Amino acid sequence: MALDESISENDVVEEEAGLSFVFRKNFAPYMENVVVDYVKTWFGRRLVIESPLTGNC
Repeated sequence: MALDESISENDVVEEEAGLSFVFRKNFAPYMENVVVDYVKTWFGRRLVIESPLTGNC
Protein backbone atom coordinates (compact mmCIF):
# COMPACT_ATOMS: atom_id res chain seq x y z
CA MET A 1 0.00 0.00 0.00
CA ALA A 2 1.32 3.45 -0.89
CA LEU A 3 0.21 7.01 -1.28
CA ASP A 4 0.20 8.15 -4.89
CA GLU A 5 -0.72 11.55 -6.27
CA SER A 6 -1.92 10.31 -9.67
CA ILE A 7 -4.98 8.30 -10.69
CA SER A 8 -4.67 6.11 -13.77
CA GLU A 9 -7.26 4.61 -16.08
CA ASN A 10 -6.69 1.30 -14.26
CA ASP A 11 -7.93 2.79 -10.99
CA VAL A 12 -11.38 2.93 -9.40
CA VAL A 13 -12.38 5.93 -7.29
CA GLU A 14 -15.03 5.40 -4.62
CA GLU A 15 -16.29 8.38 -2.63
CA GLU A 16 -18.15 8.17 0.66
CA ALA A 17 -18.78 10.81 3.33
CA GLY A 18 -16.32 13.22 1.75
CA LEU A 19 -13.46 10.70 1.54
CA SER A 20 -12.07 9.30 -1.69
CA PHE A 21 -10.70 5.77 -1.87
CA VAL A 22 -8.64 4.80 -4.90
CA PHE A 23 -7.70 1.23 -5.79
CA ARG A 24 -6.73 -0.74 -8.88
CA LYS A 25 -9.56 -2.20 -10.97
CA ASN A 26 -8.22 -5.73 -10.49
CA PHE A 27 -8.75 -5.33 -6.69
CA ALA A 28 -12.47 -4.53 -7.15
CA PRO A 29 -13.69 -8.07 -6.25
CA TYR A 30 -11.76 -7.87 -2.96
CA MET A 31 -13.20 -4.45 -2.12
CA GLU A 32 -16.84 -5.58 -2.15
CA ASN A 33 -18.48 -5.31 1.29
CA VAL A 34 -15.38 -3.65 2.78
CA VAL A 35 -16.22 -1.34 5.68
CA VAL A 36 -14.00 1.63 6.54
CA ASP A 37 -14.73 3.14 9.93
CA TYR A 38 -13.21 5.97 11.95
CA VAL A 39 -13.04 5.00 15.60
CA LYS A 40 -12.10 6.79 18.79
CA THR A 41 -10.68 4.72 21.63
CA TRP A 42 -8.70 5.30 24.81
CA PHE A 43 -5.58 4.80 22.67
CA GLY A 44 -6.47 7.46 20.09
CA ARG A 45 -8.27 7.76 16.79
CA ARG A 46 -7.78 5.59 13.73
CA LEU A 47 -9.28 4.18 10.56
CA VAL A 48 -10.38 0.56 10.76
CA ILE A 49 -10.77 -1.42 7.55
CA GLU A 50 -12.83 -4.61 7.78
CA SER A 51 -13.49 -7.13 5.04
CA PRO A 52 -15.61 -10.29 5.11
CA LEU A 53 -12.79 -11.95 3.13
CA THR A 54 -10.32 -11.72 6.02
CA GLY A 55 -10.18 -14.11 8.91
CA ASN A 56 -10.23 -13.25 12.59
CA CYS A 57 -7.29 -14.28 14.74
